[in-house]
Amino acid sequence: MAGLATATAAAAQAAGVVPQTTTTITYTAPNPEPAYGTEAAALLETIPVKGRALNTGYDRSQFGPAWLDADENGCDTATTCSTAT
Repeated sequence: MAGLATATAAAAQAAGVVPQTTTTITYTAPNPEPAYGTEAAALLETIPVKGRALNTGYDRSQFGPAWLDADENGCDTATTCSTAT
């Protein structure tokens, strides 16, 4: 096969074909891959957990009522839907 590659390269060069150069980009993962066999619980322990965000400015009332009692049976839509048969 080496002869074929050389002949093909020579023919391409004779035809004025310019070989393209390529650039290799290497990406690095943000965290190293865990060792094989690492338990899921051990991986969960590596996730940072933040406290409750009490001062975010979120106010549920800004978005209207949470659930509507559309059929006026005393149950909101979520309860009615979850108990419907």
